[in-house]
Amino acid sequence: MTVRSKRLGKLNVTPGDFRLLYTCPAGRTGILKEYSLVPSGPGVARAVLAVVSGGDFAYIFDDALGRSIVGPRLGFVVLEPGDTIQVFCQGAAIFAWCWGAELDGVAP
Repeated sequence: MTVRSKRLGKLNVTPGDFRLLYTCPAGRTGILKEYSLVPSGPGVARAVLAVVSGGDFAYIFDDALGRSIVGPRLGFVVLEPGDTIQVFCQGAAIFAWCWGAELDGVAP
């Protein structure tokens, strides 16, 4: 049986930095199932987790982090080839993780 679940990405993100966390590969369908955003130092960080498709942004999370946040809050997010997951923070550095799956083929 093919294993499809995987860690899609992990990053240390510094304040003011917009970073690429994951890119859905060609010929695959990506599924974001869960994410974790954790302050890596003192202070309160504002964190943004977004899915980018072409020039369009869909914000998955945009709020202050006093402690770790684990999602999703609304369910899975389907990603088409070339779609990306990006992370931004302000105020304090954060650790960002995301987990999900990659399936062969492109969702209709």
